[in-house]
Amino acid sequence: MYRVLEGTVRLSLMRIDGHQMIYGLLGPGECLAASSLIFDHPLPQTAEALDDVQLQVVGPAAFNELRTKHREFDNALLQLFARRLRTLSNQVATAKLGDLPSQIVLRLLELARRDPQGRLMVTVTHSELATFVSVSRQSIHRVVKSLAAEGLIALHYGSIELLHLDRLKAKAEFL
Repeated sequence: MYRVLEGTVRLSLMRIDGHQMIYGLLGPGECLAASSLIFDHPLPQTAEALDDVQLQVVGPAAFNELRTKHREFDNALLQLFARRLRTLSNQVATAKLGDLPSQIVLRLLELARRDPQGRLMVTVTHSELATFVSVSRQSIHRVVKSLAAEGLIALHYGSIELLHLDRLKAKAEFL
């Protein structure tokens, strides 16, 4: 298992034909590859450092010892898996039942992180966001411009600032 101490790691899957789906950006405090230590079956995913990344490595013996001796570690794993399951369930539901603006807003909400000034920011390109929701970059551009025109987001060079969290959440909720 790897725990991100610094930086950002992108998780993706790629088909043989080169079609890629990005499904997660992990930042400090988040873990990846824990399920491989539990199920002994690696996932066919790619983890890519997007900037200078520092990882803490927890090998199988240490992982099992932590699970055995520290109940709070097992509880943290359950919370991790529950969060990921909820995120994936929302992504599938939005992809099947939601319109494109709902899909994009959901992804923006998932990817948002507070910057040092306390602003809620998403540092992702339109091309990367398109890969997250499996649509063209042009479609992303149209929706993002519309969200900006509504005053829900502000566009900055290399990032998107989320301005009205409640209104954005309402736009993403469709069930």
